[in-house]
Amino acid sequence: HDPQLLLQGIRQMQNLHRQKTDYRFDMYQDIERTLSAIRENGIPLHPDFEKAYACYCERRDRHPLETSPHIGLCHGDPFANNFVLDTAGNVHLLDYEYAGMSDVFYDLACFSSGWPKPDREKLLELYFGECTPDLLQKLYDFAVICILWNGTWAYLKSCDVSPDVFDYVDYGHQHVEALLRFCRENDLA
Repeated sequence: HDPQLLLQGIRQMQNLHRQKTDYRFDMYQDIERTLSAIRENGIPLHPDFEKAYACYCERRDRHPLETSPHIGLCHGDPFANNFVLDTAGNVHLLDYEYAGMSDVFYDLACFSSGWPKPDREKLLELYFGECTPDLLQKLYDFAVICILWNGTWAYLKSCDVSPDVFDYVDYGHQHVEALLRFCRENDLA
């Protein structure tokens, strides 16, 4: 919540988003591939998963990557744990495992995960120079997309990690519940 650190984090993402690569980060294809693998492995989904998936599909269909005016080199995982502060007080972004060309709103939604509306509005003002209703709506839509991407990732991760170590199925369930709660609280359902 430090304004200087927030601004540094935003500047890191703006610099990244201006870069180009041949690789594409398509969160929509990732979700579909992951869902196929989840079903093939018989991983149990949350009882309300279809409701969460329908909420996601509405947002996905509203924001096709092919026509997005906001394509840039995305990090794909810019959560707080991937930002570090060096001893000089500079913010650095780490872990580019998912980086590729995509809609920058995915990164902005990850970055502002769990933030209240005033903080999300401030993010848009700092990033774009303004916060319009359309930009805010797109940020909220991509929050839903981001939550589902991370939830499906968690379900699939359960194939690699014993529930005695970490219960990734439950973690996937938590994402579905968070997505549905987010939609309810923000009148997105």
